[in-house]
Amino acid sequence: MESAELHEKNLDKICRICGEPLTEIVRRKPISKHAMEKEPISISLKAAVGIDVDHDIPGVHPQYVCHGCDRKLRTWKKKHTKKTGTKPMLQTLTVHAFTPHDDDCEICHRLSEQAAADRPTEQATDLQLAAELKSKEHGFATWIGDNRQHIFVTLDQGLCASRAIMIFPDASWRLQVLDREVRPDTLPTHIEDANLDELFDWASRPFCTGSPDFASELAKTVFTDRSGESVVAKVESKFTIIRDHVAIKETVRSIHCHGITSAKASRCPPCAKYRSDLYAKRNEKTKAKPQEGDPSSHARHDLMDKETLAKKAENLKKENDQLKKQIEQLKSHINGLMENHAVPLDPKHNAELTDLFKQNTSHMESILTKDSPQRLLWEQQKQYLETKDPRQMRWHPTIIKWCIALYEKSPIAYKTIRKSNFIKLPHHTTLFKYTHFTEARSGINNDILKEIAKEANLDASPDSERNMSLLFDEMKVKNNLVYSQRSGRIWGFTEMGDINEEVTRFERQVMNEEDPPLASYVLVVMIRGIFSSLKKAVAWYPCTGFTGTQLFHSIWEVVEKVEYAGFYVRAFVSDGASTNRKFYSLHGTSSSEMPAYCAPNPVDPTRNVYFFCDVPHLMKTTRNCWENSGWNSKSRNLMFRGKQISWLHLVNLFEWDQNIGRESPGLRLLPRLTPDHIHLTPSLRMRVYLATQVLSSSVAHALTLQGKVETESTIHFINYMDTFFDIMNISNRFDGSRKHKGALVPFTSMDDPRFKWLTNDFLGFLDEWQKEGDSVVPKLKADEKRRLCLSPQTLEGLRITVYSLVELAPILLAPGPPEVSYILTEKFSQDPLEEYFSKHRGRGGFNDNPSTFIFGHQFNSLFVSASASVRYLYLYLGLQQNGRSASR
Repeated sequence: MESAELHEKNLDKICRICGEPLTEIVRRKPISKHAMEKEPISISLKAAVGIDVDHDIPGVHPQYVCHGCDRKLRTWKKKHTKKTGTKPMLQTLTVHAFTPHDDDCEICHRLSEQAAADRPTEQATDLQLAAELKSKEHGFATWIGDNRQHIFVTLDQGLCASRAIMIFPDASWRLQVLDREVRPDTLPTHIEDANLDELFDWASRPFCTGSPDFASELAKTVFTDRSGESVVAKVESKFTIIRDHVAIKETVRSIHCHGITSAKASRCPPCAKYRSDLYAKRNEKTKAKPQEGDPSSHARHDLMDKETLAKKAENLKKENDQLKKQIEQLKSHINGLMENHAVPLDPKHNAELTDLFKQNTSHMESILTKDSPQRLLWEQQKQYLETKDPRQMRWHPTIIKWCIALYEKSPIAYKTIRKSNFIKLPHHTTLFKYTHFTEARSGINNDILKEIAKEANLDASPDSERNMSLLFDEMKVKNNLVYSQRSGRIWGFTEMGDINEEVTRFERQVMNEEDPPLASYVLVVMIRGIFSSLKKAVAWYPCTGFTGTQLFHSIWEVVEKVEYAGFYVRAFVSDGASTNRKFYSLHGTSSSEMPAYCAPNPVDPTRNVYFFCDVPHLMKTTRNCWENSGWNSKSRNLMFRGKQISWLHLVNLFEWDQNIGRESPGLRLLPRLTPDHIHLTPSLRMRVYLATQVLSSSVAHALTLQGKVETESTIHFINYMDTFFDIMNISNRFDGSRKHKGALVPFTSMDDPRFKWLTNDFLGFLDEWQKEGDSVVPKLKADEKRRLCLSPQTLEGLRITVYSLVELAPILLAPGPPEVSYILTEKFSQDPLEEYFSKHRGRGGFNDNPSTFIFGHQFNSLFVSASASVRYLYLYLGLQQNGRSASR
């Protein structure tokens, strides 16, 4: 009888199909019809291998299938599920033939031999016996498992093994706490008698409590990361642990929980770190979320009805109550910290520091120059420390300007410096009052124009300082829409002035277009003093790119406002873009061969406004034409007086100067010339100095020294362009004498010989060059003739600039009031506007192109940070605040 019962138990360890022992008991599959599956295995057995379990005999046939055979059955079933008719049998499975039990039963004999092989045959090792003695000292129970390992455990209140130490015969070991394997770095992989105390000390450490206060509060069993894909923590309730005489049955643990911790800490590092995330989840849950339809806390009150205002007041009251509770909690926490950890300071120390500061004040004032920024910063810091209430601090305008510039460059950096307390700076809300003294809006800002006139102090200044040049150019911006909660308007559409907007609105109606286009550029207009250092942006227009006709209306509108503010607009300065040249041509006549270079001022018709094409841009376009002559795109074949002006001349000169084929190694005539000057890329072509240095007298002298006949026209061309650039780039009074170049001397006389050189020699050179095709090679086609000279756009820009300077400079130098001693021609360049654009781009970090919304606010901030009238703005803000408070 006992043999039959043993045989039935052995059948539960045998596969019904292959007859092999089940190596993984937990993964065996029952073949009963009552199995918890949509379709029991018995159906697949009959169809795949022909086994009908209804005819199985209890005590003869097993009731389970091994994991390997079950996997093959599932694969066969998945492959032939959709097939109809007769299905092929599964050929990869061999069905074992089972016989009734007898004395020579194969199954019982095989399993008994396997059990004998697995049974331990040796006694416990000395290490295991020593560990058994240690376990009794630490309150562990001992039992011997399979494979001769000794297991020492402690049980919790639910009789679960909360701690377990396994020591194997080969001296390897394993420590588990709360079903987590713990592997201290200080213990070796194979333990010795000397390490047993440390091992049991590790196993006896206090349990990690996790976060039991969040287990039921958050009503979750699994916690994921922000993506919702990875599990980072779970609620565990298997073990009941005791910590500080408190039984913890349910807690939240990190998946990286150690299970144990030190005696001083209640949580292991992973659980302690995750606790901050649990607090954040609690705040998200308890935070009063506005219901659907509730108003925003930043919405304007004048746009709400009574019901919406009541809802907003109720929401604000809830938020206020919650903030009060948080403040009380923080106060109690800080008071507890002060009582437990605060160290009282000796009053003597405070007095010593105060005396030290006072004693060194005179020393600091002696080493710092009186009007230096360092002295001002020192005095402001001293004044701040002496002020009892920081809100009563009155900051110097220079400090305000510096702080605005720093804050606009990086708000985070400014706040970091301010919070570090290494230096005291005004709060960013104080800076906000200065930068928002006027509304950010496109077009001409009258408030800014008034401040510019006030800063210029025109009534007390010489009349010559009223003369201005008007600079305008476009800058790329992001074409997106931004809603401003402060003003309630949408930024991002084109706004090109009243007249232009009316015309474009009519065009959209004709074309059945409803919405205005999004702005991708911003046209900026700047005024620059011809005889003063004033340079301020006065207007900006979001656009998709102005046309010449649209420029006509907007630019003259700015001229009118600037003239009424007390300035005299004498010149327009722009690059040589086609739209700008079209704008200039609108002031001329089609019958005249001379390009339009001036126009009467509508405010004062006795004065003309002269047009200047930016000379650095002209130098770059001239260099580009030369580069394309025999090089790069080869779109030009420059020729003067029958000899080529080729870029190859410069290439050969550079190689010759690099000691290739020369007898004097190490000596160079052109040390500034680099491969970047010769092999240009799109970004290198934007750099002005690479153009001016190849079109310089030093290159002409080096070509002359070579003595090649074929380079005579190239030398002629370079000398003319170098002299022209020197005349148009006079930036101070001393470069002429310092560099020994007469072209760099400022204009001081109406009869300066350089005026004649520009009109007779330089323009004569251009006229002769342009007629080269007709006189020298008359049989060429019209397109080929144009390639012999500079581009028509460059020639037109050069002529416009020369005519304007030759006519405007004598007018400004004429005797009588106002007295003018000299003229610096660099004042008719676009450099300040390019620097202004770089400031806008630099304030966006990696974002080079700001949106129109950001550009509008930066427009005001840049004006304030570079303004000398911050003190007036402060008084203006104070008067406005007093007026508002009085009205309330």
